[in-house]
Amino acid sequence: MIGWLKAQLNYLKGKAAIGKDVDFWVDSTFENQEEPGNSAILEALQRGATIEHLLQFDPEIAQNAGLKDWFTRFYNGVYSGLQEQQFGTAGNPVMDSSGPARDGTDIVDNERSSATGSADSGSTKSGVGIGKP
Repeated sequence: MIGWLKAQLNYLKGKAAIGKDVDFWVDSTFENQEEPGNSAILEALQRGATIEHLLQFDPEIAQNAGLKDWFTRFYNGVYSGLQEQQFGTAGNPVMDSSGPARDGTDIVDNERSSATGSADSGSTKSGVGIGKP
């Protein structure tokens, strides 16, 4: 999943850099969620990834105000869409109180285990394993 997540963030960075419409790409993520890159983004957010976690995968995005703004709006749109899918209404605060931790404590480094050849899936006791850059 990490490889697809990084690839999709890089792809979206190109769209952001040329000023493409954020809402279009939010909608596209949901409409094409079967595609691996979109699936990776949706899964990461469902597992508790914050915008700060996603920005760690590409320092250029974090350091460029325009890109960071675009990705923050993208993240907020996708997060809202996931809440709407799960709870039937956008902006439902239940996700924050009963859903995945939003502080990143459930995000683990499964890339390290992959690099060492470990059979560990990268899962934690909460079952999350999207990894860090």
